[in-house]
Amino acid sequence: MPPWFDELMAAYVRGPARDLAELARTCPLVTVSGVDGTHAMPLERPEEVAGLVSGFVRGLPGRP
Repeated sequence: MPPWFDELMAAYVRGPARDLAELARTCPLVTVSGVDGTHAMPLERPEEVAGLVSGFVRGLPGRP
């Protein structure tokens, strides 16, 4: 990889992280959680993704 690539990717991550932090700060009903994975995570670790989604849905108000 070119030497500037890591810096470019780090800047790319900071933008959404900043925007999500602002969303969570201004909307008390929104929770932002990081997931350690890649764009291919649903294919690489489907059980883990299913567990994260199931846990989220179970935590919704009015859910058993």
